[in-house]
Amino acid sequence: MPTGNQSLVDTLAGFLDRKQLSSIKTLFFVENYNNSEKIPLEPQLFAGLNALEVLSMKKSAAMPLNNSLLFVNLTKLSWLDLREGDGGHQVASTILRPLTKLTTLELMENGLTELPDGLVSNIPTLETIVLHRNKLTRLEKFVGLPKLNDIDLSYNQLTELREDVFDELPNLSKLTLKGNNLTRLSTGLLKYNTKLTFFLASNQDNSRLVLEDRLFAGLQQLEHVALTKCRIAELPEGLFTGATRLKTLELDQNLLVTLPEKLLHGLISLEVLKLQHNGLLHMLPNTLFQDTSALRILDLSHNKLEKLNGQLFRTTAMLEELNLDNNQLRIIDVDAFNTQSSNLHTLTLSHNRVSFYENGRNVFYDNGTPLVLDQTPFKFLNSLQTLDLSHNEIVTIFIDFKGFMPNLRHLDLSHNLITSVSDTNFPFFAPDIETVDLQSNKITQLNFRTIEGVALPQAILLDGNPLNCDCLVYPVVNFIATNAKTEQTFSLKGSQCATPPELSKYTLFDVPRTELVCELDKPNAFCPSECTCHRRPANRIAVVNCTGQSLVHVPDIPNPALVDCDSIELHLANNMLRELPASMGEGWGAVQRLYVANNNISTLRYDTLPDRLEVLDVSHNQFTSLDEQLVQQLAKRNELYHINLSANPWRCDCGEPLLAFVSENVKRIADFRMLQCDDGQPINTSTQTTLCRQRTMMYVRWSVSFVIIAVVALLCVFFYMRYQHEIKVWLFKHDMLRWLVAEEQIDQNKRYDAFISYSHKDE
Repeated sequence: MPTGNQSLVDTLAGFLDRKQLSSIKTLFFVENYNNSEKIPLEPQLFAGLNALEVLSMKKSAAMPLNNSLLFVNLTKLSWLDLREGDGGHQVASTILRPLTKLTTLELMENGLTELPDGLVSNIPTLETIVLHRNKLTRLEKFVGLPKLNDIDLSYNQLTELREDVFDELPNLSKLTLKGNNLTRLSTGLLKYNTKLTFFLASNQDNSRLVLEDRLFAGLQQLEHVALTKCRIAELPEGLFTGATRLKTLELDQNLLVTLPEKLLHGLISLEVLKLQHNGLLHMLPNTLFQDTSALRILDLSHNKLEKLNGQLFRTTAMLEELNLDNNQLRIIDVDAFNTQSSNLHTLTLSHNRVSFYENGRNVFYDNGTPLVLDQTPFKFLNSLQTLDLSHNEIVTIFIDFKGFMPNLRHLDLSHNLITSVSDTNFPFFAPDIETVDLQSNKITQLNFRTIEGVALPQAILLDGNPLNCDCLVYPVVNFIATNAKTEQTFSLKGSQCATPPELSKYTLFDVPRTELVCELDKPNAFCPSECTCHRRPANRIAVVNCTGQSLVHVPDIPNPALVDCDSIELHLANNMLRELPASMGEGWGAVQRLYVANNNISTLRYDTLPDRLEVLDVSHNQFTSLDEQLVQQLAKRNELYHINLSANPWRCDCGEPLLAFVSENVKRIADFRMLQCDDGQPINTSTQTTLCRQRTMMYVRWSVSFVIIAVVALLCVFFYMRYQHEIKVWLFKHDMLRWLVAEEQIDQNKRYDAFISYSHKDE
């Protein structure tokens, strides 16, 4: 930091031309204090910088500025930054007087507890002074500043202001008092500041600010008043009298319980009004907004309002955004928004008690009286794009939501008491609706008869609902399963199937479609009286369940077309049936799945089975064998892919047709591994081979024996025919089988007779 008689120009001349230096208009001479001696700065410091217009001495001003002629050479300076200086302790009170063209002075963050006498007085060119983030506790009257239009006194420690402190500032247009501890603003504080446009005094956190009556009265140039978080408990009725150009009024986060009926009267230019986070009770005065025809944005959220009457917003036809969330609204008159049809595009009513539902019926309110009709105050809102009704007590999707708001984009009905959503809820008149949020309701039914042709929003959020996974949800599930962009339409994260219990492990993204069934209400023309019936849309099957009814005869089965189905799944298990008749009503031919387990059936004729049968369960009956014709028919019917035959006393003979059928159709017999003969022997593909091998071995033994005997016999015959003479002689000689060998036979073919005589002793 140049000190003494050394100038910045001399210091910088080593690498910049002096002529160039003399032309400098902007100089940021920041934080040089850290590298300099703590001695007063002299006028020579700025010698030669005659063209300088903007000078920042942030932290450099922490060095003593006690020479009143320090800036005497800066005749053209208009903007001076002396922030983070020495707190004014070593600043000459007339140091700014040589700056005859000064318009902007920044003294923020200097630690000032008060303004040095005369420091910011009698500067006729000064227009802006910034004093924020100091420690000012009091202010003296500003004098000699005829052009001053902007004062920033934010974030100091001011508790009060002299009533005349701004009296000699005729051009003051912006006054910033944010972040102080003001307790009262008196009636005459601004009486001479007729050009005031902005009054910003929010965040008076440590006190209860009192605004005296007519504080802003007559300020016809006033456009913006901000008094947020000032703990204001009451507003005088004449506070804004005559402030006809006021456009923005911020009174949010205060302690207001009521508003004077005439508070806003005459504010014909008011466009933005913020009253959120107060304690406004019950209902607002009918004529509160009677003059605010230009109002565009109104925020009344986080109060305690209970009722909106039909007159309150009658004159606010230009309203574009209305926020009423976090109140206690229950009654909203049917005409509450009837003049906002052209401009209102955002309406927020979340976290209230809105239901439009009393004593089990939809109602609307006319002057607070409930009348039974499915109509809401929103039917007039033709320009509405966003309607937020989350966290209320709504139980249905009203026809108004989809029929009278053609520009609707976002409808938030999350966290309500809606129990059912159907295709009749969703043919939205609004062609470009993007989001319908139904998260965390009580929705158990998604009753979509079809998705085709339904004007669905781009996104339907259904997370966190206790969904009933039945046939009514099938079109949605099918849509999810067959459309690649499903998640862009249906958001169902966390939406587990609440019922039936067996599907509770699934979400709608992975629930098997064939598990989705609905019980048919009785009485109906389809379901037999002894049974319960369901409809399964995934395969258009009607499920007739007659299980465990002690039936001895099969009831007549009607045509499934009566319930918009193509086929039948018939459950007859756990009864006392002895046979299946050839025909049991018009629907018998449509039976595709037949379950007759745990009965007393012992025979099954080939002509009793339905023609379209795909599944047959005859387990746990009294079958010992199957008719050969039936087996042949079963073998030919390839559509019959699932058969249960176990737990029957099957007779296992080599010729039993069942055994051949089993060995050739293993894949079709679901309980193949459980099949057993009546003696407990398992029936598998080798059973028939084993049984037939035993019989074959017996036949083989018989055959071999016969062959051996035959061969021996033939050999005997052969030898006998060839050697019969010798044999007969031998037999005759040995006196054996004489009856076979007569002497006449021996001599029969001899030409001569001879008699030989000899002694028996020589024989």
